[in-house]
Amino acid sequence: MDQLSTIAHPSRIHDVHFYQPPTPPDSTVPPPELLLVGAEKGLITVYTLLDPSSPKPIAELAGHANRVKSFSTLAVANPALAKGETTVLASASSDGCILVFDLAKLPCPTTQEEIEELTKEDRVTIQAVTKYDSDKTRLTCITLADGDFDEVPAVNGKRSREEEEEGESDENALHDLQPEDDDDEGSEGGEEEDGFESEGEFEDEGEVDEDEDE
Repeated sequence: MDQLSTIAHPSRIHDVHFYQPPTPPDSTVPPPELLLVGAEKGLITVYTLLDPSSPKPIAELAGHANRVKSFSTLAVANPALAKGETTVLASASSDGCILVFDLAKLPCPTTQEEIEELTKEDRVTIQAVTKYDSDKTRLTCITLADGDFDEVPAVNGKRSREEEEEGESDENALHDLQPEDDDDEGSEGGEEEDGFESEGEFEDEGEVDEDEDE
C-alpha cells in the first residue's frame, strides 16, 4: 500500500472519519469523498479528496469551546430532502458538550475550480442544529447507533422518574401490609395494668377482713 498524501493540519488531531456525500438527484456520479478531522480549537475541518494526493480544506463544523475528542456519523431519514435522508454528525468535546450537525449542509465541490473558490477566507462554517450540555463533564468518546430503546437508562447513577415512582409504590404497599404493632402493644399493656389494679383491690379487701377479725 502506497502513501497518497500527508495533511499538515494546523493543530493536534484527535479523531478522523471518511464521509461519502450522497449522489445528487440530477446526477449519477457520486461527489468526491470527504475527510473529516476533529482537532484542537473546537473545530472539525472538512477536506475534499477530489485529488487524493492533495486534500483541500473546504468547510468547518464549529461550536465547541474546547478540543473535539471524538465524533460519529449516522444516516437518518429526512423527508424534506429529495433523497429522503441525510447524515448527522455528533461530536463530543472536552467542553462537556455534544453537538449535532447536519452534513447535508456541506459543500461538495466536483471540480478544481470550485475548490479554489472555497478559499480560507470564504470557507464554509457550519453551526450545530442542536446541543446537549453535560454540565462540565469531560467527554472523551461518542458513538451513534440506529435502533430503539424501551426505557431511559439512569444517568450519573440517578434513577429515572419511572423507577422512582415504582420504588415509592412498592414502599407504600409494604407499609400497608405491616401489622399495627403499636395498637396491639397498647392493648396488652392495658390488660396488664388492669390485672395489677385487680390484684391491688384483692389485697385491700384482705386487709379489711383482718381488721374486722381483730
